[in-house]
Amino acid sequence: MLFSLQTFATWSIIIVDKNTGEIGMAGASCTDDVYNIGKIIPGKGAIIVQAESNNDARQIGFEMINAGYSSQAILNVLKRKTYLPWDQQYAVVTLNKSGYARAYTGKNVPANKGVLTSREFSIQGNTLASKVAIKLIYIAIKKAQRQGKSIQEILMIALRAGATAGGDSRCGTQVASSAFIFVSKPNDLPNKPYFNLTVSGETAKKDNAVLLLQNMFDDYYTHHTK
Repeated sequence: MLFSLQTFATWSIIIVDKNTGEIGMAGASCTDDVYNIGKIIPGKGAIIVQAESNNDARQIGFEMINAGYSSQAILNVLKRKTYLPWDQQYAVVTLNKSGYARAYTGKNVPANKGVLTSREFSIQGNTLASKVAIKLIYIAIKKAQRQGKSIQEILMIALRAGATAGGDSRCGTQVASSAFIFVSKPNDLPNKPYFNLTVSGETAKKDNAVLLLQNMFDDYYTHHTK
Protein backbone atom coordinates (compact mmCIF):
# COMPACT_ATOMS: atom_id res chain seq x y z
CA MET A 1 0.00 0.00 0.00
CA LEU A 2 1.35 3.40 -0.94
CA PHE A 3 1.68 5.96 1.83
CA SER A 4 2.16 9.61 0.96
CA LEU A 5 2.91 12.27 3.55
CA GLN A 6 2.53 15.86 2.40
CA THR A 7 5.75 17.68 3.13
CA PHE A 8 5.94 20.55 0.70
CA ALA A 9 9.63 21.16 1.28
CA THR A 10 10.48 24.47 -0.24
CA TRP A 11 14.19 24.27 -0.90
CA SER A 12 16.64 21.46 -0.25
CA ILE A 13 20.18 20.46 -1.15
CA ILE A 14 22.17 17.23 -1.37
CA ILE A 15 25.95 17.48 -1.72
CA VAL A 16 28.76 14.91 -1.70
CA ASP A 17 32.53 15.14 -1.40
CA LYS A 18 34.01 12.38 -3.53
CA ASN A 19 37.44 12.88 -1.90
CA THR A 20 36.37 12.47 1.73
CA GLY A 21 33.21 10.42 1.15
CA GLU A 22 31.14 12.88 3.17
CA ILE A 23 27.48 13.34 2.24
CA GLY A 24 25.40 16.32 3.32
CA MET A 25 21.75 17.28 3.11
CA ALA A 26 19.80 20.38 4.08
CA GLY A 27 16.29 21.73 3.69
CA ALA A 28 13.86 24.40 4.86
CA SER A 29 10.10 24.78 4.61
CA CYS A 30 6.97 26.47 5.92
CA THR A 31 5.93 23.20 7.61
CA ASP A 32 6.34 22.07 11.21
CA ASP A 33 9.05 19.52 10.41
CA VAL A 34 10.92 19.11 7.14
CA TYR A 35 13.76 16.76 8.16
CA ASN A 36 12.01 13.56 6.98
CA ILE A 37 12.16 14.44 3.27
CA GLY A 38 15.42 12.56 2.71
CA LYS A 39 17.78 9.75 3.62
CA ILE A 40 21.57 9.54 3.65
CA ILE A 41 23.28 6.20 3.12
CA PRO A 42 26.77 6.83 4.59
CA GLY A 43 29.53 6.25 2.07
CA LYS A 44 27.08 5.61 -0.77
CA GLY A 45 24.67 8.45 -1.49
CA ALA A 46 21.48 10.27 -0.58
CA ILE A 47 17.92 10.79 -1.78
CA ILE A 48 15.27 13.47 -1.29
CA VAL A 49 11.60 12.99 -2.14
CA GLN A 50 9.63 16.16 -1.53
CA ALA A 51 6.42 17.98 -2.50
CA GLU A 52 3.94 15.11 -1.87
CA SER A 53 6.92 13.25 -0.33
CA ASN A 54 6.04 9.63 -1.15
CA ASN A 55 7.59 7.33 1.47
CA ASP A 56 7.61 4.31 -0.84
CA ALA A 57 9.58 6.24 -3.45
CA ARG A 58 12.06 7.32 -0.80
CA GLN A 59 12.46 3.76 0.48
CA ILE A 60 13.05 2.18 -2.93
CA GLY A 61 15.57 4.92 -3.71
CA PHE A 62 17.33 4.22 -0.42
CA GLU A 63 17.51 0.51 -1.21
CA MET A 64 18.83 1.13 -4.74
CA ILE A 65 21.54 3.49 -3.50
CA ASN A 66 22.55 0.89 -0.94
CA ALA A 67 22.73 -1.74 -3.71
CA GLY A 68 25.05 0.45 -5.80
CA TYR A 69 22.75 1.63 -8.61
CA SER A 70 23.56 4.85 -10.46
CA SER A 71 21.60 8.01 -9.73
CA GLN A 72 20.08 7.91 -13.23
CA ALA A 73 18.92 4.31 -12.84
CA ILE A 74 17.30 5.20 -9.53
CA LEU A 75 15.57 8.23 -11.00
CA ASN A 76 14.23 6.10 -13.85
CA VAL A 77 12.53 3.82 -11.32
CA LEU A 78 11.17 6.72 -9.26
CA LYS A 79 9.49 8.15 -12.36
CA ARG A 80 7.27 5.06 -12.71
CA LYS A 81 3.58 5.85 -12.23
CA THR A 82 3.50 3.62 -9.13
CA TYR A 83 5.16 6.45 -7.23
CA LEU A 84 2.92 9.26 -8.58
CA PRO A 85 5.90 11.17 -10.00
CA TRP A 86 3.77 14.03 -11.29
CA ASP A 87 3.27 15.06 -7.66
CA GLN A 88 6.89 14.56 -6.58
CA GLN A 89 10.21 16.33 -6.61
CA TYR A 90 13.20 13.97 -6.55
CA ALA A 91 16.93 14.38 -6.04
CA VAL A 92 19.50 11.56 -6.02
CA VAL A 93 23.27 11.84 -5.60
CA THR A 94 25.61 8.86 -5.30
CA LEU A 95 29.30 8.38 -4.63
CA ASN A 96 29.85 5.59 -7.16
CA LYS A 97 31.72 6.20 -10.41
CA SER A 98 28.50 6.84 -12.33
CA GLY A 99 27.20 9.02 -9.52
CA TYR A 100 26.26 12.30 -11.11
CA ALA A 101 23.53 14.21 -9.32
CA ARG A 102 20.10 13.74 -10.85
CA ALA A 103 16.82 15.53 -10.10
CA TYR A 104 13.24 15.67 -11.35
CA THR A 105 10.17 17.86 -10.81
CA GLY A 106 6.64 16.60 -11.55
CA LYS A 107 4.14 18.71 -13.48
CA ASN A 108 1.78 19.05 -10.48
CA VAL A 109 4.43 20.31 -8.05
CA PRO A 110 3.52 23.85 -6.89
CA ALA A 111 5.34 26.82 -8.43
CA ASN A 112 7.67 28.55 -8.16
CA LYS A 113 9.61 25.34 -8.68
CA GLY A 114 12.80 24.05 -10.23
CA VAL A 115 16.00 22.03 -9.93
CA LEU A 116 19.66 22.66 -10.69
CA THR A 117 22.38 20.02 -10.51
CA SER A 118 26.14 19.82 -10.69
CA ARG A 119 28.27 16.69 -10.68
CA GLU A 120 28.39 16.64 -6.89
CA PHE A 121 25.23 18.40 -5.73
CA SER A 122 21.55 18.92 -6.43
CA ILE A 123 19.25 21.83 -5.50
CA GLN A 124 15.47 21.54 -5.71
CA GLY A 125 12.61 23.75 -4.62
CA ASN A 126 8.89 24.42 -4.87
CA THR A 127 6.39 26.97 -3.48
CA LEU A 128 9.28 29.42 -3.60
CA ALA A 129 8.79 33.14 -3.04
CA SER A 130 11.22 33.92 -5.89
CA LYS A 131 11.62 32.49 -9.38
CA VAL A 132 15.39 33.00 -9.17
CA ALA A 133 15.92 31.39 -5.75
CA ILE A 134 17.32 28.11 -7.12
CA LYS A 135 19.82 29.97 -9.30
CA LEU A 136 20.94 32.15 -6.39
CA ILE A 137 21.45 29.07 -4.23
CA TYR A 138 23.48 27.45 -7.02
CA ILE A 139 25.72 30.53 -7.29
CA ALA A 140 26.19 30.60 -3.50
CA ILE A 141 27.21 26.94 -3.41
CA LYS A 142 29.72 27.27 -6.24
CA LYS A 143 31.30 30.31 -4.55
CA ALA A 144 31.54 28.47 -1.22
CA GLN A 145 33.15 25.48 -2.95
CA ARG A 146 35.77 27.72 -4.56
CA GLN A 147 36.51 29.12 -1.11
CA GLY A 148 37.16 25.62 0.22
CA LYS A 149 34.28 25.61 2.70
CA SER A 150 33.28 22.40 4.47
CA ILE A 151 30.10 20.59 3.42
CA GLN A 152 28.21 21.82 6.48
CA GLU A 153 29.32 25.40 5.83
CA ILE A 154 28.21 25.12 2.20
CA LEU A 155 24.81 23.79 3.24
CA MET A 156 24.30 26.62 5.74
CA ILE A 157 25.25 29.16 3.09
CA ALA A 158 22.81 27.50 0.67
CA LEU A 159 19.94 27.69 3.17
CA ARG A 160 20.71 31.34 3.87
CA ALA A 161 20.76 32.09 0.13
CA GLY A 162 17.30 30.57 -0.20
CA ALA A 163 16.08 32.53 2.81
CA THR A 164 17.47 35.79 1.43
CA ALA A 165 15.56 35.11 -1.79
CA GLY A 166 12.32 34.93 0.22
CA GLY A 167 12.16 31.25 1.15
CA ASP A 168 8.74 29.60 1.25
CA SER A 169 6.02 31.74 -0.33
CA ARG A 170 3.47 30.52 2.24
CA CYS A 171 5.51 31.82 5.17
CA GLY A 172 5.65 35.48 4.21
CA THR A 173 8.32 37.38 6.13
CA GLN A 174 8.94 34.38 8.40
CA VAL A 175 10.56 32.67 5.38
CA ALA A 176 10.64 29.16 6.94
CA SER A 177 9.26 27.41 10.01
CA SER A 178 11.53 24.34 9.96
CA ALA A 179 15.06 23.67 8.71
CA PHE A 180 17.86 21.12 9.05
CA ILE A 181 21.43 20.19 8.11
CA PHE A 182 22.78 16.62 8.23
CA VAL A 183 26.31 15.51 7.24
CA SER A 184 27.50 11.89 7.36
CA LYS A 185 31.01 10.48 7.17
CA PRO A 186 31.52 7.14 5.36
CA ASN A 187 31.62 5.11 8.59
CA ASP A 188 28.66 6.77 10.29
CA LEU A 189 25.63 4.66 11.09
CA PRO A 190 22.47 5.35 9.05
CA ASN A 191 20.27 7.94 10.75
CA LYS A 192 23.18 8.96 12.98
CA PRO A 193 25.10 11.64 11.05
CA TYR A 194 28.05 13.16 12.85
CA PHE A 195 26.72 16.67 12.12
CA ASN A 196 23.03 17.06 12.87
CA LEU A 197 21.19 20.36 13.43
CA THR A 198 17.41 20.66 13.27
CA VAL A 199 14.86 23.40 13.92
CA SER A 200 11.18 22.48 13.90
CA GLY A 201 7.80 23.60 15.18
CA GLU A 202 8.16 27.32 14.46
CA THR A 203 4.81 27.55 12.63
CA ALA A 204 3.04 29.14 15.60
CA LYS A 205 6.07 31.02 16.94
CA LYS A 206 6.66 32.89 13.68
CA ASP A 207 10.47 32.83 13.99
CA ASN A 208 12.59 32.30 10.87
CA ALA A 209 13.83 28.71 11.19
CA VAL A 210 16.85 29.35 8.95
CA LEU A 211 18.08 32.16 11.21
CA LEU A 212 17.53 29.95 14.26
CA LEU A 213 19.52 27.21 12.54
CA GLN A 214 22.28 29.72 11.77
CA ASN A 215 22.46 30.57 15.47
CA MET A 216 22.76 26.86 16.33
CA PHE A 217 25.39 26.48 13.61
CA ASP A 218 27.45 29.40 14.95
CA ASP A 219 27.18 28.03 18.49
CA TYR A 220 28.38 24.62 17.30
CA TYR A 221 31.48 26.12 15.69
CA THR A 222 32.16 28.25 18.75
CA HIS A 223 32.36 25.12 20.92
CA HIS A 224 33.97 22.68 18.44
CA THR A 225 36.71 24.67 16.70
CA LYS A 226 38.73 25.93 19.66
